[in-house]
Amino acid sequence: MVKRLFTFLLLGVCLCVFTTSCARKPEIVDLKLKLEKGKIYTTTAQMEQKIEQTIVGRKQDMDQNMKMKISYFVEDVNSEGQRTLKMTYDAIRFEQKSPVGTNVYDSEKEEVDKGIFGQMFAPMVGQAITMKILENGQVTSVKGFKKIIEDIVRNIPAKTEQQKKMVKQMISQQQKSFAGKDTFEQMFKIYPAGPVKVGDSWESVITMKGNFPLKIKNVYTLKDVRVKRAIIDVKTEIVSAEGMQKFPGMEQGIMNIDLKGQGHGEMHVNIKSGWIMRSDMEQDISGEIRMAANEQMPEEMKWPIKMTTKMRMRGK
Repeated sequence: MVKRLFTFLLLGVCLCVFTTSCARKPEIVDLKLKLEKGKIYTTTAQMEQKIEQTIVGRKQDMDQNMKMKISYFVEDVNSEGQRTLKMTYDAIRFEQKSPVGTNVYDSEKEEVDKGIFGQMFAPMVGQAITMKILENGQVTSVKGFKKIIEDIVRNIPAKTEQQKKMVKQMISQQQKSFAGKDTFEQMFKIYPAGPVKVGDSWESVITMKGNFPLKIKNVYTLKDVRVKRAIIDVKTEIVSAEGMQKFPGMEQGIMNIDLKGQGHGEMHVNIKSGWIMRSDMEQDISGEIRMAANEQMPEEMKWPIKMTTKMRMRGK
C-alpha cells in the first residue's frame, strides 16, 4: 500500500512538472506580421460612436454604429518577407441616428433600403484592395481604392451639376484618408522593432489625412504572454494636424479643426502569425471647429464638438 501510494505521488509530481514546463511562458517574443501564403485571415470590426456638437445654438447630436467583415488573402510572400494581401469588404452595416432621423444600411439583408449611406457603402461590398505590407506592419502600397471612390461618386444622386461637384470634392478629399497607406498602417503598424519581454514598451506615430486630419501616437506595452498570444496594453494620444483645410463640399469654405483626445485599450496578438485576434479600444476626442468668413458666409462660424468612440475587433 505504501509503495503504491508513493508511486501515485511520484506520478503526480511528474505530471505537475510536465504540465508546468509545457505551459511555461516564453520570456521574450518577436512579434512580426508573418501571414502564410495562400491562407485567408478575417477580421470583424465594430465601431460605436457618439458625436455631440452645437451649431448656431442648436444641438446636433449623432450616434453612429458601423460593423465590417473583411477578409485578407495572402497572395504572395517575397524573399524579404513582404506580403501581398488582397483585402475584400465582405459585409458592411452602418446605422446613424441624428435629429433628422435614423438611417440604416445592411449589406447582408436581402431587401435593403440603400438610402444615402447605402449608395456610399454598397460599392465597397465585394470589392478588393491590394496592398503590400512588410513584417513590421509598414504598408508600402495600396491599389484598388480609387475605383471604389469613383463608383461611390457615380452612385450618389445629385440633381444639379453644382451638387455633383460638391459630392465629388467631399469624397475625393476623404479618399486621401481612406485610400492612403496611413489608414491601413493605423491597424497594422503595431509591431516592435525587435524582440520584447513583458513590461517593454514601443510606439508608433501616424498622420491621418482627409477631411479631419489627425496625428495619432500609440504607445504599446507588452502586458502578458500566454501560450499562443501576446497581450498588449495600448495608450493613444490624438491631436489635429496643423493647418487650415477646405470644408467638405464647399468651394470657398476654409476651416480649422482643433481637436485633442486620448484612448486606451488592449490587443491580443497571435505570436506565430502576428495577426490581431482581439482588440478593444475606447477614445474620447473633443475640441472646436472654426470656419473662416467668405463670400458665401460673411461671418466666422465656430462650434464645439465631442466624440466618444468604442472599437472592437475580432480576428481569425
